[in-house]
Amino acid sequence: MSTFMLPERCKIVWAITPQAGAAINGDIVSLKGYRKCTIIVQVNHANAAAGAITVDKFTNVAGANISAGITMTNYWTNLDCAATDTLVKQAPAATFNMDAGITPQEYVIEVDAAELPDATPVIGNLYDCIRVNTGASNAGNITSAVYILHDSRYMEGTPPSAILD
Repeated sequence: MSTFMLPERCKIVWAITPQAGAAINGDIVSLKGYRKCTIIVQVNHANAAAGAITVDKFTNVAGANISAGITMTNYWTNLDCAATDTLVKQAPAATFNMDAGITPQEYVIEVDAAELPDATPVIGNLYDCIRVNTGASNAGNITSAVYILHDSRYMEGTPPSAILD
Protein backbone atom coordinates (compact mmCIF):
# COMPACT_ATOMS: atom_id res chain seq x y z
CA MET A 1 0.00 0.00 0.00
CA SER A 2 1.40 3.36 -1.03
CA THR A 3 1.24 6.27 1.39
CA PHE A 4 0.53 9.60 -0.28
CA MET A 5 1.68 12.62 1.71
CA LEU A 6 0.21 15.81 0.23
CA PRO A 7 3.03 18.15 1.44
CA GLU A 8 5.64 15.88 -0.16
CA ARG A 9 3.89 15.80 -3.55
CA CYS A 10 2.32 19.25 -3.72
CA LYS A 11 3.15 22.82 -2.82
CA ILE A 12 0.37 24.45 -0.79
CA VAL A 13 0.43 28.27 -0.80
CA TRP A 14 -2.02 30.80 0.56
CA ALA A 15 -3.47 32.87 -2.25
CA ILE A 16 -5.84 35.10 -0.26
CA THR A 17 -5.81 35.27 3.52
CA PRO A 18 -9.35 35.36 4.95
CA GLN A 19 -10.68 38.89 4.51
CA ALA A 20 -13.92 40.79 4.16
CA GLY A 21 -15.72 42.43 1.32
CA ALA A 22 -13.27 44.42 -0.79
CA ALA A 23 -11.78 43.51 -4.15
CA ILE A 24 -8.82 41.23 -3.46
CA ASN A 25 -5.77 40.45 -5.60
CA GLY A 26 -4.26 37.19 -4.43
CA ASP A 27 -0.55 36.49 -4.22
CA ILE A 28 1.27 35.50 -7.42
CA VAL A 29 2.70 31.97 -7.74
CA SER A 30 5.02 30.46 -10.34
CA LEU A 31 4.21 27.25 -12.20
CA LYS A 32 7.83 26.86 -13.45
CA GLY A 33 8.26 23.76 -11.29
CA TYR A 34 4.71 22.41 -11.68
CA ARG A 35 2.40 21.24 -14.43
CA LYS A 36 -0.85 22.29 -12.74
CA CYS A 37 -2.28 24.50 -10.05
CA THR A 38 -5.61 23.96 -8.34
CA ILE A 39 -7.07 27.13 -6.84
CA ILE A 40 -9.66 26.76 -4.09
CA VAL A 41 -11.68 29.88 -3.28
CA GLN A 42 -13.99 29.78 -0.27
CA VAL A 43 -16.60 32.43 0.48
CA ASN A 44 -18.73 32.73 3.59
CA HIS A 45 -21.65 34.82 2.34
CA ALA A 46 -23.47 36.69 5.09
CA ASN A 47 -24.82 39.25 2.61
CA ALA A 48 -26.38 38.66 -0.82
CA ALA A 49 -23.68 40.55 -2.73
CA ALA A 50 -21.42 38.72 -5.15
CA GLY A 51 -18.11 39.64 -6.75
CA ALA A 52 -16.35 38.24 -9.78
CA ILE A 53 -13.52 35.69 -9.77
CA THR A 54 -10.71 35.97 -12.32
CA VAL A 55 -7.22 34.54 -12.82
CA ASP A 56 -4.43 36.67 -14.33
CA LYS A 57 -1.11 35.49 -15.74
CA PHE A 58 2.36 37.06 -15.54
CA THR A 59 5.92 36.42 -16.69
CA ASN A 60 7.34 36.55 -13.15
CA VAL A 61 6.24 36.61 -9.51
CA ALA A 62 6.90 40.37 -9.34
CA GLY A 63 3.87 40.83 -11.62
CA ALA A 64 5.54 41.72 -14.94
CA ASN A 65 3.63 41.65 -18.24
CA ILE A 66 0.14 41.08 -16.83
CA SER A 67 -2.40 39.41 -19.07
CA ALA A 68 -5.70 39.84 -17.29
CA GLY A 69 -8.50 37.32 -17.22
CA ILE A 70 -7.24 34.04 -18.64
CA THR A 71 -9.95 31.63 -19.79
CA MET A 72 -10.61 29.11 -17.04
CA THR A 73 -11.30 25.89 -18.95
CA ASN A 74 -11.73 23.72 -15.85
CA TYR A 75 -13.61 25.02 -12.85
CA TRP A 76 -16.29 23.76 -10.50
CA THR A 77 -18.67 25.33 -8.00
CA ASN A 78 -20.44 24.31 -4.82
CA LEU A 79 -22.95 27.04 -4.10
CA ASP A 80 -24.10 25.68 -0.73
CA CYS A 81 -21.35 23.91 1.22
CA ALA A 82 -23.62 23.71 4.27
CA ALA A 83 -26.02 21.42 2.39
CA THR A 84 -23.74 19.45 0.03
CA ASP A 85 -20.15 18.57 -0.82
CA THR A 86 -20.86 18.24 -4.56
CA LEU A 87 -18.80 20.30 -6.99
CA VAL A 88 -20.50 21.05 -10.33
CA LYS A 89 -18.37 21.52 -13.47
CA GLN A 90 -18.94 24.85 -15.24
CA ALA A 91 -18.47 26.05 -18.84
CA PRO A 92 -15.15 27.76 -19.72
CA ALA A 93 -15.04 31.48 -18.90
CA ALA A 94 -12.55 34.32 -18.46
CA THR A 95 -14.51 35.55 -15.46
CA PHE A 96 -17.45 34.35 -13.44
CA ASN A 97 -19.52 35.78 -10.63
CA MET A 98 -19.87 34.25 -7.22
CA ASP A 99 -23.43 33.30 -6.42
CA ALA A 100 -25.32 35.95 -4.41
CA GLY A 101 -26.98 33.34 -2.19
CA ILE A 102 -26.41 33.59 1.55
CA THR A 103 -24.57 30.28 1.86
CA PRO A 104 -20.96 29.17 2.33
CA GLN A 105 -19.57 28.59 -1.17
CA GLU A 106 -16.54 26.94 -2.77
CA TYR A 107 -15.01 27.45 -6.21
CA VAL A 108 -12.30 25.12 -7.55
CA ILE A 109 -10.25 26.24 -10.57
CA GLU A 110 -7.59 24.10 -12.25
CA VAL A 111 -4.93 25.85 -14.31
CA ASP A 112 -2.68 23.78 -16.56
CA ALA A 113 0.73 25.44 -17.13
CA ALA A 114 0.60 24.29 -20.77
CA GLU A 115 -2.43 26.56 -21.27
CA LEU A 116 -0.35 29.67 -20.48
CA PRO A 117 1.17 30.66 -23.87
CA ASP A 118 4.37 32.62 -24.47
CA ALA A 119 4.29 36.35 -23.76
CA THR A 120 6.66 36.99 -26.67
CA PRO A 121 8.86 34.79 -28.81
CA VAL A 122 11.85 35.80 -26.65
CA ILE A 123 13.31 32.88 -24.69
CA GLY A 124 12.68 33.25 -20.99
CA ASN A 125 9.69 35.55 -21.41
CA LEU A 126 6.99 32.98 -20.71
CA TYR A 127 3.70 33.30 -18.91
CA ASP A 128 4.33 30.89 -16.06
CA CYS A 129 2.89 32.78 -13.07
CA ILE A 130 -0.74 33.23 -12.02
CA ARG A 131 -2.85 35.16 -9.51
CA VAL A 132 -6.47 34.68 -8.45
CA ASN A 133 -8.60 37.79 -7.86
CA THR A 134 -12.02 38.37 -6.34
CA GLY A 135 -14.19 41.39 -7.02
CA ALA A 136 -15.68 43.65 -4.36
CA SER A 137 -18.56 42.11 -2.47
CA ASN A 138 -19.84 43.15 0.97
CA ALA A 139 -18.11 43.63 4.33
CA GLY A 140 -20.19 40.74 5.69
CA ASN A 141 -18.71 38.29 3.18
CA ILE A 142 -15.41 36.62 4.06
CA THR A 143 -13.24 35.30 1.20
CA SER A 144 -10.10 33.16 1.25
CA ALA A 145 -8.17 31.13 -1.31
CA VAL A 146 -5.34 28.61 -1.51
CA TYR A 147 -3.14 27.36 -4.35
CA ILE A 148 -2.26 23.67 -4.55
CA LEU A 149 0.55 23.22 -7.08
CA HIS A 150 0.98 19.65 -8.22
CA ASP A 151 2.56 17.39 -10.83
CA SER A 152 6.05 18.63 -10.03
CA ARG A 153 8.31 18.80 -13.07
CA TYR A 154 11.29 17.72 -10.95
CA MET A 155 11.18 14.90 -8.42
CA GLU A 156 12.51 16.22 -5.12
CA GLY A 157 12.01 15.35 -1.47
CA THR A 158 10.77 18.89 -0.91
CA PRO A 159 8.72 20.39 -3.76
CA PRO A 160 10.28 23.54 -5.32
CA SER A 161 9.19 27.01 -4.21
CA ALA A 162 6.23 28.56 -6.01
CA ILE A 163 6.73 32.11 -4.69
CA LEU A 164 10.18 32.62 -6.26
CA ASP A 165 11.17 32.77 -9.93
